[in-house]
Amino acid sequence: NVRTNPIEFLNFEQVLSNIETITEAGMFTPLSGDISGAMMTADLFDDDGLCWDFYVNHYDGYSWAELDTAYNPFDENVQDIVADLGWDETSWDDTTFTIPIPASECMEWARLEPMQKWAYRALGWNQVTWDAAPSD
Repeated sequence: NVRTNPIEFLNFEQVLSNIETITEAGMFTPLSGDISGAMMTADLFDDDGLCWDFYVNHYDGYSWAELDTAYNPFDENVQDIVADLGWDETSWDDTTFTIPIPASECMEWARLEPMQKWAYRALGWNQVTWDAAPSD
């Protein structure tokens, strides 16, 4: 997956534990203009980060092992969903970006198969967000 904003690689717990650094780096601007407000703003997503992980980072901040215990807001196992798309532990956890990614990651929404569209929707994507995201 290609992202334009490094904060999107973080899971919700990482955002909360690094909110001061993230704010100082300009990756996140609190609505209230101060760091204490950033914590309250981040809390608006929900207590366990489901909305953040679903709508913002689409589970990119998780390792393969963490995906095994991650569930989307519809109570579907995230590791099963990404496996249906062709990901496995080696490709998901690759930090060298040398392992091929599933071909669907580089397709326009209109070219995806119905099962792929279902899977990407289950990860928080829709046609607008998918086609707006850059891909290789």
